Amino acid sequence: MWKRLRGRNEWKFFAVLPQADRRLAFVWWLALLLRGVLPAVFAVAMGMLVSSVQRGETLIGPLIFSGVVFVLLQVLAPLQTAVSQNLGDRTAAWLYDRLARACVRPPGMGHLEDPRLTGDLTVARDFDLGMTGPPLSYGLDFIAGSMVELVGGLAAAVVLFAYAWWAPIVLAGAWLATHWGWRYAAAHRGCSGCAVDEVDGRSSHAGKADEAFAGTAAAVDTGQFCGLHWNRSRALGHHRQELRRRTRITRSRQ
Repeated sequence: MWKRLRGRNEWKFFAVLPQADRRLAFVWWLALLLRGVLPAVFAVAMGMLVSSVQRGETLIGPLIFSGVVFVLLQVLAPLQTAVSQNLGDRTAAWLYDRLARACVRPPGMGHLEDPRLTGDLTVARDFDLGMTGPPLSYGLDFIAGSMVELVGGLAAAVVLFAYAWWAPIVLAGAWLATHWGWRYAAAHRGCSGCAVDEVDGRSSHAGKADEAFAGTAAAVDTGQFCGLHWNRSRALGHHRQELRRRTRITRSRQ
Protein backbone atom coordinates (compact mmCIF):
# COMPACT_ATOMS: atom_id res chain seq x y z
CA MET A 1 0.00 0.00 0.00
CA TRP A 2 2.87 2.38 0.80
CA LYS A 3 4.49 1.71 -2.57
CA ARG A 4 1.19 2.28 -4.32
CA LEU A 5 0.74 5.59 -2.48
CA ARG A 6 4.25 6.76 -3.36
CA GLY A 7 3.66 5.77 -6.97
CA ARG A 8 0.70 8.11 -7.38
CA ASN A 9 1.20 11.28 -9.39
CA GLU A 10 -0.10 13.43 -6.52
CA TRP A 11 2.61 12.12 -4.20
CA LYS A 12 5.30 12.68 -6.83
CA PHE A 13 4.12 16.23 -7.43
CA PHE A 14 4.10 17.26 -3.77
CA ALA A 15 7.48 15.56 -3.27
CA VAL A 16 8.98 17.83 -5.93
CA LEU A 17 8.02 21.06 -4.11
CA PRO A 18 10.61 20.83 -1.28
CA GLN A 19 13.26 19.80 -3.79
CA ALA A 20 12.65 22.98 -5.76
CA ASP A 21 12.70 25.26 -2.70
CA ARG A 22 12.51 23.86 0.82
CA ARG A 23 11.71 27.13 2.60
CA LEU A 24 8.96 28.20 0.23
CA ALA A 25 7.47 24.71 0.35
CA PHE A 26 7.41 24.84 4.16
CA VAL A 27 5.70 28.26 4.15
CA TRP A 28 3.24 27.03 1.49
CA TRP A 29 2.23 23.98 3.53
CA LEU A 30 2.05 26.00 6.76
CA ALA A 31 -0.23 28.62 5.20
CA LEU A 32 -2.36 25.87 3.66
CA LEU A 33 -2.87 24.09 6.99
CA LEU A 34 -3.61 27.33 8.83
CA ARG A 35 -6.13 28.43 6.22
CA GLY A 36 -7.87 25.07 6.52
CA VAL A 37 -7.95 24.94 10.33
CA LEU A 38 -8.66 28.59 11.16
CA PRO A 39 -12.32 28.66 9.97
CA ALA A 40 -13.16 25.95 12.50
CA VAL A 41 -11.08 27.77 15.14
CA PHE A 42 -12.92 31.01 14.34
CA ALA A 43 -16.27 29.29 14.88
CA VAL A 44 -15.06 28.07 18.28
CA ALA A 45 -13.78 31.58 19.11
CA MET A 46 -17.13 33.14 18.27
CA GLY A 47 -18.85 30.55 20.44
CA MET A 48 -16.55 31.45 23.33
CA LEU A 49 -17.29 35.14 22.79
CA VAL A 50 -21.07 34.63 22.77
CA SER A 51 -20.84 32.41 25.84
CA SER A 52 -18.85 35.08 27.70
CA VAL A 53 -21.46 37.71 26.82
CA GLN A 54 -24.31 35.51 28.06
CA ARG A 55 -22.52 34.77 31.33
CA GLY A 56 -21.47 38.37 31.91
CA GLU A 57 -17.76 37.49 32.00
CA THR A 58 -14.85 39.61 30.80
CA LEU A 59 -14.60 39.89 27.01
CA ILE A 60 -10.92 40.80 26.71
CA GLY A 61 -9.62 37.27 26.15
CA PRO A 62 -12.36 36.10 23.73
CA LEU A 63 -12.19 39.37 21.75
CA ILE A 64 -8.40 39.20 21.36
CA PHE A 65 -8.59 35.54 20.37
CA SER A 66 -11.36 36.16 17.82
CA GLY A 67 -9.56 39.22 16.43
CA VAL A 68 -6.26 37.39 15.95
CA VAL A 69 -7.96 34.50 14.18
CA PHE A 70 -9.97 36.88 11.97
CA VAL A 71 -6.87 38.87 10.96
CA LEU A 72 -5.00 35.67 10.12
CA LEU A 73 -7.89 34.53 7.94
CA GLN A 74 -7.69 37.78 5.96
CA VAL A 75 -3.90 37.85 5.67
CA LEU A 76 -3.08 34.23 4.84
CA ALA A 77 -5.00 34.08 1.54
CA PRO A 78 -2.99 36.77 -0.33
CA LEU A 79 0.18 35.56 1.37
CA GLN A 80 -0.31 32.06 0.04
CA THR A 81 -1.11 33.41 -3.43
CA ALA A 82 2.28 35.18 -3.52
CA VAL A 83 4.06 32.12 -2.12
CA SER A 84 2.31 29.87 -4.65
CA GLN A 85 3.45 32.02 -7.56
CA ASN A 86 7.06 32.06 -6.40
CA LEU A 87 7.08 28.37 -5.56
CA GLY A 88 5.44 27.54 -8.89
CA ASP A 89 8.14 29.45 -10.78
CA ARG A 90 10.89 27.73 -8.77
CA THR A 91 9.33 24.32 -9.34
CA ALA A 92 8.93 24.92 -13.08
CA ALA A 93 12.57 26.04 -13.34
CA TRP A 94 13.71 23.00 -11.35
CA LEU A 95 11.75 20.65 -13.62
CA TYR A 96 13.19 22.34 -16.70
CA ASP A 97 16.68 21.79 -15.33
CA ARG A 98 15.85 18.11 -14.90
CA LEU A 99 14.62 17.96 -18.50
CA ALA A 100 17.77 19.68 -19.74
CA ARG A 101 20.00 17.22 -17.88
CA ALA A 102 17.98 14.30 -19.21
CA CYS A 103 18.56 15.59 -22.75
CA VAL A 104 22.27 16.42 -22.61
CA ARG A 105 23.67 13.91 -20.11
CA PRO A 106 23.33 10.67 -22.14
CA PRO A 107 26.01 10.41 -24.86
CA GLY A 108 24.98 10.66 -28.48
CA MET A 109 21.76 11.79 -30.13
CA GLY A 110 19.82 8.54 -30.23
CA HIS A 111 17.76 9.24 -27.11
CA LEU A 112 16.57 12.55 -28.58
CA GLU A 113 14.97 10.66 -31.47
CA ASP A 114 12.76 8.68 -29.09
CA PRO A 115 9.16 9.77 -29.87
CA ARG A 116 8.15 9.33 -26.23
CA LEU A 117 10.80 11.80 -25.07
CA THR A 118 9.83 14.22 -27.82
CA GLY A 119 6.19 13.97 -26.79
CA ASP A 120 7.05 14.58 -23.13
CA LEU A 121 9.11 17.64 -24.01
CA THR A 122 6.27 19.00 -26.14
CA VAL A 123 3.76 18.46 -23.34
CA ALA A 124 6.06 20.18 -20.84
CA ARG A 125 6.57 23.16 -23.15
CA ASP A 126 2.85 23.55 -23.92
CA PHE A 127 1.95 23.24 -20.26
CA ASP A 128 4.47 25.86 -19.15
CA LEU A 129 3.25 28.24 -21.85
CA GLY A 130 -0.33 27.84 -20.63
CA MET A 131 -1.56 26.14 -23.82
CA THR A 132 -2.86 22.93 -22.22
CA GLY A 133 -3.42 24.26 -18.68
CA PRO A 134 -2.40 27.01 -16.30
CA PRO A 135 1.35 27.14 -15.60
CA LEU A 136 2.59 26.19 -12.15
CA SER A 137 2.90 29.81 -11.09
CA TYR A 138 -0.91 30.04 -11.34
CA GLY A 139 -1.95 26.42 -10.97
CA LEU A 140 -0.30 25.98 -7.57
CA ASP A 141 -2.67 28.55 -6.06
CA PHE A 142 -5.66 26.59 -7.43
CA ILE A 143 -4.25 23.42 -5.88
CA ALA A 144 -3.83 25.21 -2.56
CA GLY A 145 -7.45 26.36 -2.65
CA SER A 146 -8.71 22.82 -3.10
CA MET A 147 -6.41 21.53 -0.36
CA VAL A 148 -7.66 24.25 1.99
CA GLU A 149 -11.23 23.05 1.49
CA LEU A 150 -10.11 19.50 2.24
CA VAL A 151 -8.34 20.49 5.46
CA GLY A 152 -11.27 22.73 6.43
CA GLY A 153 -13.72 19.87 6.07
CA LEU A 154 -11.58 17.61 8.24
CA ALA A 155 -11.21 20.35 10.87
CA ALA A 156 -14.98 20.90 10.94
CA ALA A 157 -15.52 17.17 11.39
CA VAL A 158 -13.12 17.15 14.34
CA VAL A 159 -14.95 20.07 15.99
CA LEU A 160 -18.27 18.22 15.68
CA PHE A 161 -16.92 15.45 17.90
CA ALA A 162 -17.48 17.79 20.85
CA TYR A 163 -21.25 17.77 20.17
CA ALA A 164 -22.11 14.31 18.85
CA TRP A 165 -19.99 11.32 17.91
CA TRP A 166 -22.09 10.51 14.85
CA ALA A 167 -22.15 14.05 13.37
CA PRO A 168 -18.61 14.05 11.93
CA ILE A 169 -19.15 10.59 10.47
CA VAL A 170 -22.27 11.76 8.63
CA LEU A 171 -20.56 14.96 7.48
CA ALA A 172 -17.40 13.22 6.26
CA GLY A 173 -19.41 10.41 4.66
CA ALA A 174 -21.62 12.79 2.67
CA TRP A 175 -18.62 14.88 1.68
CA LEU A 176 -16.52 11.93 0.52
CA ALA A 177 -19.51 10.40 -1.28
CA THR A 178 -19.77 13.54 -3.38
CA HIS A 179 -16.11 13.28 -4.42
CA TRP A 180 -16.47 9.56 -5.07
CA GLY A 181 -19.58 10.01 -7.18
CA TRP A 182 -18.03 12.69 -9.39
CA ARG A 183 -14.59 11.18 -9.76
CA TYR A 184 -15.22 10.00 -13.33
CA ALA A 185 -16.39 13.46 -14.38
CA ALA A 186 -13.15 15.13 -13.31
CA ALA A 187 -11.52 17.16 -16.05
CA HIS A 188 -8.05 15.74 -15.45
CA ARG A 189 -9.38 12.19 -15.91
CA GLY A 190 -11.38 13.06 -18.99
CA CYS A 191 -8.52 14.95 -20.62
CA SER A 192 -5.89 12.29 -19.99
CA GLY A 193 -6.26 9.30 -22.26
CA CYS A 194 -6.09 7.96 -25.71
CA ALA A 195 -8.26 10.71 -27.16
CA VAL A 196 -5.84 13.48 -26.20
CA ASP A 197 -2.87 11.50 -27.43
CA GLU A 198 -4.73 10.84 -30.65
CA VAL A 199 -5.49 14.52 -31.16
CA ASP A 200 -1.94 15.54 -30.34
CA GLY A 201 -0.68 12.88 -32.74
CA ARG A 202 -2.93 14.10 -35.50
CA SER A 203 -1.89 17.69 -34.93
CA SER A 204 1.76 16.71 -34.97
CA HIS A 205 1.18 14.65 -38.12
CA ALA A 206 -0.50 17.62 -39.79
CA GLY A 207 2.41 19.87 -38.87
CA LYS A 208 4.95 17.40 -40.24
CA ALA A 209 2.96 16.99 -43.42
CA ASP A 210 2.82 20.77 -43.67
CA GLU A 211 6.62 21.00 -43.48
CA ALA A 212 7.16 18.08 -45.83
CA PHE A 213 4.86 19.50 -48.44
CA ALA A 214 6.45 22.93 -48.20
CA GLY A 215 9.89 21.40 -48.73
CA THR A 216 9.08 19.64 -52.00
CA ALA A 217 9.78 21.11 -55.40
CA ALA A 218 6.17 20.61 -56.44
CA ALA A 219 4.92 22.89 -53.68
CA VAL A 220 4.89 26.10 -55.67
CA ASP A 221 2.42 28.91 -56.11
CA THR A 222 -1.16 27.68 -55.90
CA GLY A 223 -0.25 24.07 -55.15
CA GLN A 224 1.73 25.05 -52.07
CA PHE A 225 -1.01 27.35 -50.87
CA CYS A 226 -3.73 24.70 -51.24
CA GLY A 227 -1.61 22.02 -49.55
CA LEU A 228 -0.74 24.22 -46.61
CA HIS A 229 -4.35 25.33 -46.28
CA TRP A 230 -5.56 21.71 -46.30
CA ASN A 231 -3.09 20.63 -43.61
CA ARG A 232 -3.81 23.60 -41.41
CA SER A 233 -7.55 23.12 -41.78
CA ARG A 234 -7.11 19.50 -40.78
CA ALA A 235 -5.15 20.44 -37.65
CA LEU A 236 -7.66 23.14 -36.72
CA GLY A 237 -10.48 20.62 -37.09
CA HIS A 238 -8.79 18.26 -34.63
CA HIS A 239 -8.22 21.10 -32.18
CA ARG A 240 -11.88 22.17 -32.40
CA GLN A 241 -13.01 18.60 -31.71
CA GLU A 242 -10.74 18.42 -28.67
CA LEU A 243 -11.99 21.81 -27.41
CA ARG A 244 -15.61 20.72 -27.70
CA ARG A 245 -14.84 17.46 -25.91
CA ARG A 246 -13.10 19.24 -23.02
CA THR A 247 -16.00 21.71 -22.79
CA ARG A 248 -18.48 18.84 -22.42
CA ILE A 249 -16.31 17.28 -19.70
CA THR A 250 -16.04 20.57 -17.82
CA ARG A 251 -19.81 21.12 -17.96
CA SER A 252 -20.42 17.61 -16.65
CA ARG A 253 -18.53 18.56 -13.50
CA GLN A 254 -20.83 21.52 -12.75
